[in-house]
Amino acid sequence: MTICRKGEDIGMVKSDRPNPNLETFRNGQLRAVAAGSRMSFSSAARNYNGTYSAQRQELVESTDGYLILQDCFIGAVTRPVYRTWLNMVVAAGLLKIPSDVDMKTLCNATYSGPVMPWIDPVKEAEAWKIQIRGGAATESDWVRAGGRNPDDVKRRRKAEIDENRKLGLIF
Repeated sequence: MTICRKGEDIGMVKSDRPNPNLETFRNGQLRAVAAGSRMSFSSAARNYNGTYSAQRQELVESTDGYLILQDCFIGAVTRPVYRTWLNMVVAAGLLKIPSDVDMKTLCNATYSGPVMPWIDPVKEAEAWKIQIRGGAATESDWVRAGGRNPDDVKRRRKAEIDENRKLGLIF
């Protein structure tokens, strides 16, 4: 408890006056937090203004931070849980493993996290086409970057093409 001396009083700072520099100050603080945490400023501030190039650059830079966290989570949680589960079901005889499967590769799994969103799907698709044609990426890389399974996509795509041919549909 604070006791005031004679002639002293406790007053409150009035905050009813707008400060024209508040937004600039706030954005500066959010940019510092974003830079230190490898989070994107636009995500921290919920401010999605800017050019395509600026948004894309920010997304690319912040994705590295998210991928680092994703790898840590996979290493600490996902991979150990999967391997423990797999060893348990194999030991219990609940999973029939084909004879042509190398047991050393049984725990080799692909761990996929959330995918990086596209800002401009047309530009992103064109960039992927260039990488695939240039040999810097595969169709499977492209499909995985979208968070899908390449085998499922190929199987569904073939079924769709066969069905369209059977029905005389041309797209």
